[in-house]
Amino acid sequence: MTLTIAGRKPAMAAAPAAGDLCPDFTGMSNRQIRSLAARLGLQVVIDGVGYASAQDVAPNGPRPEGPITVTMETTWN
Repeated sequence: MTLTIAGRKPAMAAAPAAGDLCPDFTGMSNRQIRSLAARLGLQVVIDGVGYASAQDVAPNGPRPEGPITVTMETTWN
């Protein structure tokens, strides 16, 4: 829904910046996850070994205040 007032342009909601979103760690190795998290200033908890198969914060969702738990599996499909 857009509210238009005569003679004024509608205000646009600012889209979140890429740094404000949780990255998708799926398929990344432990080293890749830690490197990306460090660049973005995120805390991560790695659960398991191998490659990321799941994370407790939805990819491209709002950036969390606390750590992101990433579940690893030994093989990647």
